[in-house]
Amino acid sequence: MIARVRAARQRKKDRAALARAGSVADLRLAEIPLREMVELVRIDLPTAEMEPLLELGLMPGCQVCPVRRSLFGDPVLLVDGALIALRREMAGCLCVRRAEPATS
Repeated sequence: MIARVRAARQRKKDRAALARAGSVADLRLAEIPLREMVELVRIDLPTAEMEPLLELGLMPGCQVCPVRRSLFGDPVLLVDGALIALRREMAGCLCVRRAEPATS
């Protein structure tokens, strides 16, 4: 558990360093307000940690909507009609972009 927290902190520091260096800062799922539909672009996790997310249907290109937060602030997501609870640290590793509004 401590190793995960340290790894999450290190990833956060690395992202901040990249943003200061002038690269485009990614929008992270942890930063998205509730009830806003977004599209998953990339998962910044090692393969072993990414696999359970893929099995749950969290794949790049899917539509994700944070619907609520748990008591400890972890997001609960709506993905293809299923509710999925994630840790805040893991949500911080999911790169998203705002979903394009459907035009008809």
